[in-house]
Amino acid sequence: MKLLRHLFFISLLVACTGVLRGQDIHWTQFTMSPMTLNPALTGDFEGTARIGGLYRDQYNFVKGKSPGGTGFRTPSFFIDVPIITVRKNDWLSGGMAIYADKAGSGGLTNTGFLASASYHLALDKKATKFIVGGIQFGSVSREFKDKQNLTFEDNILNGQLGPTSIDFTKLSDEGESYSVTNFGLMYRAAVDKNTNMNIGTAISYITRPNGTITSGGNLGGSGGEFKRPIKITVHGQMDRKLNEKLTIYPAFIYQRSAKVNEIAIQAMGGYQLKFKEKDLQAKAGLGYRVGDAVQILLGAHYDDWQVGIAYDLTASGLTSTNNLRGGFELAVNKIIRIYKEPVVPPVIFCPDL
Repeated sequence: MKLLRHLFFISLLVACTGVLRGQDIHWTQFTMSPMTLNPALTGDFEGTARIGGLYRDQYNFVKGKSPGGTGFRTPSFFIDVPIITVRKNDWLSGGMAIYADKAGSGGLTNTGFLASASYHLALDKKATKFIVGGIQFGSVSREFKDKQNLTFEDNILNGQLGPTSIDFTKLSDEGESYSVTNFGLMYRAAVDKNTNMNIGTAISYITRPNGTITSGGNLGGSGGEFKRPIKITVHGQMDRKLNEKLTIYPAFIYQRSAKVNEIAIQAMGGYQLKFKEKDLQAKAGLGYRVGDAVQILLGAHYDDWQVGIAYDLTASGLTSTNNLRGGFELAVNKIIRIYKEPVVPPVIFCPDL
C-alpha cells in the first residue's frame, strides 16, 4: 500500500508536465545544482543555509582547436535557506542562483540571475511525505563577447569575405536581456527507514520571453526575433541503504526543449568510512546521456560537505573530432548549521541533613 500511494503522487506530477518545448544549459551532476533543476528544491535540506557551486567545461578539445577555444564554460553559484516554519511540519524557503554560460567562437554568453521560493507541505503527522511547490523569477542577459570571430553565410561573397547583415552594434533593448518565470512541483518521501526518494517536474520560461540579441539580419528567427521556447524537466532520485556500509543512489532526468530531448540515467554507490572521527562516504558510479555521452561519476560526503566530479566520454558523432573527450564538472556544496544553544537554568541540590 505504501508503494501504491507513492506511485499515485508520482503520476500526478507527471500528468502536470504536458507536451512542452524548449532548450537550455544542462549539467551532468544535475542533483548538485538544485535551483537550476527545479525551484521546488529550494530549501530542501535540514540546516540553516546551503551554499554551493558547479563548474562545467565542455568541448574545448575539438580537433584543430587549442583548449579553451570554442567550447562551453559554465560556472554557477547558489544559496538557499529555510525561512520560516508555517505549521508544525511545513516551512517556507527562499534562495538564489547565478550562472554564466559562455559558448562557441563568438563567446555567446548567457548570464542568469534567479530568485526562488518554495513551500514544503507535509502530508502526514510524522513528516515522512511532502508535496513541494516552487516559483522562480529572474533575468538572463545575452551578448557576444568575441563577435569579431564570427563568420556567417552572407559574409562570403563570390568566394571572398564581405560584410554581414547582422548588426551587433545596435542591440535591441529587449533582446539584450529577458525575464524568466519558472514553476516546479516535487513529491518527496521516506518510503521506509532505509529508503528516501523524490520526483519532480519543472516548467521553465512560461512567459515565452523575447531572447533576440541583434537588431539586424535573421539571427534568432524570422525578422531577427527569437522567442525563448518553454522547457519541461522531469527528474527523480532515490537513496537506499543496503547495509551499514553501502548505499545506492539511482537518478534520472528528462528534458524537452524546442523538439530536442535529453534523457540521462545514473547509478552511484556510496561506501561508509571514518575520517577524523567523522563519517566519510566515498561515492562512484556511471551514467548515460542517451545518444550523447557515457558519464563517469565520483564524489564524497564528509560531515556537511558534499563534493562531486563528473567526466563525459563522448558517445555521439563528435567522437571523431574530440577523441571521446567531452565535458568535465566539479561541484561543491555545504550545509551550514547554526543552532542557538539552550540556556539551562542552574539547579541547586539541597541534600537532606
